[in-house]
Amino acid sequence: MTDEDLERAERRELKAFFRNLVAPEMFVAPVEDLFLMKLRPFRERDVLDVCLLLLEAYEQFDLDRLRAKVSLDEKPNLYPERFAQLAAKIRAGDLAVEWQRQLARRLTTHEESLLSRLRILARR
Repeated sequence: MTDEDLERAERRELKAFFRNLVAPEMFVAPVEDLFLMKLRPFRERDVLDVCLLLLEAYEQFDLDRLRAKVSLDEKPNLYPERFAQLAAKIRAGDLAVEWQRQLARRLTTHEESLLSRLRILARR
């Protein structure tokens, strides 16, 4: 992240993923930066974060800014490859298994619904 990115950080109330936690308010980097930071390493835990960003903050994405950030990256060809890998994981159902493993419990009806939405998006 650059100094410019940090200056663009906005104070937001974060959604608590677990219902028993209070949602704190803090400065958060722009959603495009968070998305690319998590997509780049493509670790299992990052894949879930990327999917949650897509589901929870899709309306906030500035696609022109996202494209510009990718084009300025030292490895701009990495991202189309990551998008393809992400779509393949979602379509294959691997994400549900990983999500359950990380949460150490069965998915709720709401979480299953989120994954279903992701599978529809991944078919496009």
